Amino acid sequence: MLARVALIKLKRMARRRRLRVVTALNLPDAVIDAATHSGIPITKHDFAWLRGLSGDAAPASETVVLGTSLVANDLITAGPYLDWVRGIARDSPVTYRAHRREDARTLGPLSHCPGLVIETGQVPVEVSLRRMTARNRVLTLPTTAVSTLRLITPQARIQEFAVPDSWWLPHVPLVARRHLVPDRGQPHPIDLSPHP
Repeated sequence: MLARVALIKLKRMARRRRLRVVTALNLPDAVIDAATHSGIPITKHDFAWLRGLSGDAAPASETVVLGTSLVANDLITAGPYLDWVRGIARDSPVTYRAHRREDARTLGPLSHCPGLVIETGQVPVEVSLRRMTARNRVLTLPTTAVSTLRLITPQARIQEFAVPDSWWLPHVPLVARRHLVPDRGQPHPIDLSPHP
């Protein structure tokens, strides 16, 4: 009932040209077309105000790995994920930006990983990493932060990797696995094979 009331109200506002959507997300063309046809303009937000904030917010190392909550949420097994992060740290120094919901299953073992510095910031990664430059690369599993990071730091090299099938726990439904995929900005799927 609440949804019906909200729909009626929003339609009325759209007819009166009093409704506008502002988003940083990449919406499908069909959604944009339907909104425009309904009288709802969609404005793209590029976070110019955030990019303009003063202060040093560049990571200490060139490579940044965004932590994930997938282990803490019992969606993937910890072992292969930890091996992947350790493999990256073997190649170059890494700043590991922990996810706010990560727990001891990942942070405990990674705290002993050579070449890896864990940061557990209190602000979103979009704020803490806003000063990345072309020398920085970000490696991550699927996360909504990628969409905004690409807008805020277009010069940084951001790679979002699909979760390998073997990492998923058996109880995770296929629909959830299909939802957690790299952002549309990724040019092609990337092989996430473990380092030899």
